Amino acid sequence: MTAPIFILAGEASGDQLAAHLMRAVNNAYENPDWIGVGGRLMQAEGLESWVDMETLSVYGVWRRVKSLSAAIQPC
Repeated sequence: MTAPIFILAGEASGDQLAAHLMRAVNNAYENPDWIGVGGRLMQAEGLESWVDMETLSVYGVWRRVKSLSAAIQPC
């Protein structure tokens, strides 16, 4: 039995970089157990993400706040 490997990315570029790292480890070792937080690219490499990465992304949150504030009109 091997210990799981924890990995975390909170935005799109981190998801991309981590997915490359995960791919290299996946090619070097048989069936590593990935745990942590990541996006679609990391999940494609075998990560079972604990949280949707989009909820952590500052850029994504800022974009949502801007769109919400634009939708709210003063009375």
